[in-house]
Amino acid sequence: MGRRTTIEERVLICELSEIGFTDRGIGEQMGWSRWTVRKWRRRGREGRKALASAIGRPASGILSTFSASIPETLKFWREAHPGWGPKTLRAELEADERFKGQKLPSIRSIAAFLKQEELTRPYERHSDLPQTTWAATTKTPHEVWEMDARGHEQIPNIGVVTLINLNDRFSRLRLLSYPCLLGKKRWTRSPATEDYQLAFRLAFTDWGLPEFTIGFAADVNYEGSGYISEAVIAVLRILFINMEAHRVKSDCHENNVRSWRLLERCGFRREGHLRENKRNADGSFHGDYLYALLRREFNERLSIGKAKIKR
Repeated sequence: MGRRTTIEERVLICELSEIGFTDRGIGEQMGWSRWTVRKWRRRGREGRKALASAIGRPASGILSTFSASIPETLKFWREAHPGWGPKTLRAELEADERFKGQKLPSIRSIAAFLKQEELTRPYERHSDLPQTTWAATTKTPHEVWEMDARGHEQIPNIGVVTLINLNDRFSRLRLLSYPCLLGKKRWTRSPATEDYQLAFRLAFTDWGLPEFTIGFAADVNYEGSGYISEAVIAVLRILFINMEAHRVKSDCHENNVRSWRLLERCGFRREGHLRENKRNADGSFHGDYLYALLRREFNERLSIGKAKIKR
């Protein structure tokens, strides 16, 4: 590596030039080529600060050679969107009208800047989850639940969403699909522990007290034939015996006498009357009757001539 001029020599070059020495004369006196002398003489016209060497990274840190607004913007975006990595931040810079035509930092430089500003997230080494053997031998519903999250997808007018699914291992029924928002325009984060906890809370709200809702409809040509009554009783057996339901509910149009009488014949009790809660096709309103049947009530109906359901 060649010899470098010192700051004192550069100052002396400027002083000798000011009193009339030529570039060649200064070079012969100081042992430098006239090209080196001319470079520092010209730099000296801009002030003494210009005589500092430009070699190496300035002491002000990474991205200091770019516009001051770029590192400020990157820091603001990263703090507002912790899930945005160097690649996303670079894409945002390119799309921002404020930085059109400006030189932009590379993805690697942005990553180094985030590390310098201590805006990186700690990463944990991947480890396989412990596998249980008892989960494969479940014998009753709601003994074991399984949770998984689907890949994210763009939903128009909503954003990027992933579905957190909760399934019952014994019955293979899907208990819940919770839509978790990951970003408005692009994927900016992954589901967090709080998202999974919320999905569990929602599931426990519905399944902590096992409750089911049933409904039915029949072709007008078969009304009064008893098919719906048989179907409702069969479904109730499945829900109370196989699914261990505690409560089954249903609702029907307040003027649909056949429906609410059928529910009452099957043991349902009227619990409420929602007045004018739905709109008819002609613009008028109608209400609904609310019915429910508890496990012990269904158990009592089966107690005559049948084995009682274990509580």
